[in-house]
Amino acid sequence: MVIDGMHGFGNLKTLPAGPLREPLHEAFEKTDAFILIGKDNRGTVTMLPSNKPLFNAHVRPIASNLPENKNIIAFAGLGQPQKFYHFLKELGYNVLSWHPFPDHHAYSESTLESLVREAEGKNAALVTTEKDYMRLLQSPYRDNIAHIKIEIAFNDTPALSAFLKECLA
Repeated sequence: MVIDGMHGFGNLKTLPAGPLREPLHEAFEKTDAFILIGKDNRGTVTMLPSNKPLFNAHVRPIASNLPENKNIIAFAGLGQPQKFYHFLKELGYNVLSWHPFPDHHAYSESTLESLVREAEGKNAALVTTEKDYMRLLQSPYRDNIAHIKIEIAFNDTPALSAFLKECLA
């Protein structure tokens, strides 16, 4: 079970009243291990069964075409776009303007043109997620937009590898 440390299990309710797809006790019975991504801001770890392993991980950048030490205008169309904003701030970027969009947003050329003009007007780089960047393949503005590739890094990779080998044996 993968758990976002920022949100934990939300309000502990199942859909449609909350974020859970099934009651926690049922999910815990089917779970072999837990992966907590980021800091445990909700005390989630205290709710987990102690007889199952917990692996900690975090998101880190692996590549970027974003110039260093530059102000940025950022946009993202994710399920929780504010996570990208906080990620940029944690990396030390000066986010002059933030434009969140719904998940899988279909960016119009006029929206992209407006974002590019804003970045040019503020002498800032325009940046988005790799996911959003890949959706702009046909856009004439794509070359004006930087993106950051990320990966999940585990705090104890050998322990995770040993666990997976044991489970798959």
